[in-house]
Amino acid sequence: MANINWITVLLLGISNLVMLYAWYGHLRNMSGAPIWKVILVSWLIALVEYFFMIPANRLGAKTMTLEQLKIIQEALSLLIFIPFSIFIMKSHISWNYAAASLLIMGAVVLIFHGNNLVIYAGIQNGRDEARAEDLTQEVFLRALQNRTLIDTFTERQCKAWLFAAARNLYCDQVRRAAKEEALLTSLLPPDGDDSADETATSALGSVELGTVLDQLSEL
Repeated sequence: MANINWITVLLLGISNLVMLYAWYGHLRNMSGAPIWKVILVSWLIALVEYFFMIPANRLGAKTMTLEQLKIIQEALSLLIFIPFSIFIMKSHISWNYAAASLLIMGAVVLIFHGNNLVIYAGIQNGRDEARAEDLTQEVFLRALQNRTLIDTFTERQCKAWLFAAARNLYCDQVRRAAKEEALLTSLLPPDGDDSADETATSALGSVELGTVLDQLSEL
């Protein structure tokens, strides 16, 4: 994440903590207070939050895109909610909330490294943009499936894992395409003079159906 502004991350973290208290703190500390008083106090707390949020976005916009700022904001909101819920609200965190937070972490990786991975996949796929995008989607699907492992990685290890996964998937595609081509070559006659129906009949008559199915299952 070379273009991330860590001062922005710090300010956004403080901003989120303050805003969480403005949104939810009254549920524990002012549950019996009149609603007008709760709204007033929450508004005053939220006003303090702007002193962190606005400078954070101003600084972050110099090196990050609007989309990256938004994803960072959402990720920090989810992460900071965990200690806020446990230590301030005295509540517990469910497993599905933790799982959802990990998915958001995957979004952070995607928003910062997705373009690089698509470029890499495009190079590997002979600049075939459609195949490159499919490969990239498959890589991030595998990343989500292995999110418990990836959560223990450093930034460098995470990036290396993503590019290694893209390379391995590309190699699998190449091997599969080679097997498919070899199978078609073995079924079709060397000349292309026959009609499609005659070619199919000839091909099916020249091989055992079971052998073909076994070869297909290996693809």
